[in-house]
Amino acid sequence: MRPTTKLLSLSIFLPAFAVAQQYVLFNGGVGADERETAPETGTKLVFFADTGSYLSGVMVTIEDLNGQPLVNTLTKGPWLIVDLPEGDYQIRASLDDNAQGGVFSVTAQAGQEFAYMFTLDE
Repeated sequence: MRPTTKLLSLSIFLPAFAVAQQYVLFNGGVGADERETAPETGTKLVFFADTGSYLSGVMVTIEDLNGQPLVNTLTKGPWLIVDLPEGDYQIRASLDDNAQGGVFSVTAQAGQEFAYMFTLDE
C-alpha cells in the first residue's frame, strides 16, 4: 500500500493564472509572518501531507456547477484564500500525477467553518 497525502483542508469564514484571478485573495503562507498577513474572511484552503508538512505547487481549479471556471492557479504556499459568492462549487486539486475533486458550498451563514480534505496517493 502506498502512503497518502492529505491535500486540502477547506474552511469558510464569512463577515496564478489568467482565469478569474479576482477571486484569489491570498496565495502563499510559506512562513508564519506571511500567514499573519492573510485575510480573515473568504474560503481558506490549506494543503498538507499526511505527515503534517505543508505543501505548495498544488494546481487548484474551482468552477461553478455550470462548468464556468472561477479559479485556476498554482499554489505558492500551503494557503489559498478565495472570495467566492454564495453558491455550490466544483474543486479539483492536483499534485504531480495525483488529483482529487469534490463539491462544496459557500453560504452566508455567519461564522460557518468546516473542513474538507483530499487524500492523494504519492
